[in-house]
Amino acid sequence: MQRTTIRIILLSILIFLPAGEIPAGDTGFGDKVAFLRSREIWLVDQDGGNVRRVTDTGGKVKDFLFSPSLSYVAYSKRIKTVDEPGLWEKGEKPPQRLVCSIAIQDLRNQKIIYEMIPPEGEWIYRDKWMPKELLLGHGSSGFDVSGFFVLDAREGRQSELEYEQGSRLMESDFSPDGSMQAYVKDTGVGKDFKTNLYLVDLKSKAERLLLSKRSVLSPKISPDKTRIAFFEVEEREKKGFDTLWVHDFQKNLLKKLYHGPAKPKFGGVNDLAWSPDGRYIAVSFPSHTLLLEIENPAHVRRIRGKDLSWASNHSVIYFEENRVYKYRLDTRKTDPFLENATIPLFLTSP
Repeated sequence: MQRTTIRIILLSILIFLPAGEIPAGDTGFGDKVAFLRSREIWLVDQDGGNVRRVTDTGGKVKDFLFSPSLSYVAYSKRIKTVDEPGLWEKGEKPPQRLVCSIAIQDLRNQKIIYEMIPPEGEWIYRDKWMPKELLLGHGSSGFDVSGFFVLDAREGRQSELEYEQGSRLMESDFSPDGSMQAYVKDTGVGKDFKTNLYLVDLKSKAERLLLSKRSVLSPKISPDKTRIAFFEVEEREKKGFDTLWVHDFQKNLLKKLYHGPAKPKFGGVNDLAWSPDGRYIAVSFPSHTLLLEIENPAHVRRIRGKDLSWASNHSVIYFEENRVYKYRLDTRKTDPFLENATIPLFLTSP
C-alpha cells in the first residue's frame, strides 16, 4: 500500500470515530436498488424501472459498498490476475488470483476522488464504511493480513493504522446513525481465554462490558440500538458448533436463536443483517441464508441465494445464478426482479 500519507496516532480506539451525522448528498439514490451488471454498478427503482449506470470503468468492478450517507461508493477495481501464492509441483499450473485497486467515487458528481493501488506482490481489500465517511481496509501478502488502513472520502487521503487498532475496528459494528460502537477484546490464555463484548457511546465516550464468552464473532447492533446479535463458535468433542445469540443490553437478557454445526461464514458486514424493524435477522452462509424471527426463532425461512439485502420489514432481495430475486416473508413468495445482475443492495435513505 502507498505509505506517503499521514499516519494517524490514536489515543484510544474509542475516540477515533467521534459521533456526528454527515449530511446526505443529493444523489437521489435513497430507497433504490444498486446491483452489478457487466462488471459495472447500476441503479434501479424498486419497481424495476429507471435503470441507469453509476460507474464507467470498462467492466472492471468486482464488488462495491455505498457509504451510509449515500454520498460515496467504494469499489474494488480489477487490475490483473496473477499466480496464487504457494508451493506448487514442477509443471503444475498455479490457480489465478485477482488483483484489485480500491476506488472511491463521489456520487454527487460521479467523479473518482481517490484510487489506492496495491504494490507489486500484495493485495488490498475494502472492509466496511465507518462513521465520518471513513472506509476501513486491509492489506495482504497473499496469506495473512499484513496491515490496516483508512481511506478518508471527504479528504481524499489514506492513513495507516496500528495492527491492533485495525483488527479491532474490523471486528466492530456501528449503529446506523454512528452514535454507538460494539467491539470485542480478547483476554486470558488457555482455559482462562475469553472474548469480551463492549458497547461504546461515541458521544459521551462511555463504555461498558456487556458479556464475556469463549468467542464473540460478527457483533451487529439492532436498528433501534437496544440489542446486539453475535455468533459464538465452540468446539465440543472435536466438532465445531455455531450459536447465534441476541443480547438485549437494556434488559440484560441473552437469548439463543440458532445452534448447529459450524459452517463457513463470509465475515464482516455480510454475516448478520437485521430487518429495519428489528423483528427478523438474516444469517448468511456460503450456500444459503436463514431468516430468523427474533420472538419465534423456531420459525425459520431458508433461502438459496447470496448477498441478501433487506428492502423492507417484510421483504428481501438476493441473487442466485446471475439473477436477482425478491422474497416476501409474509407470503413466502419469490419473484424474479433483475436478469444478468448480482450483488443487489437496497439503499436506505439516510
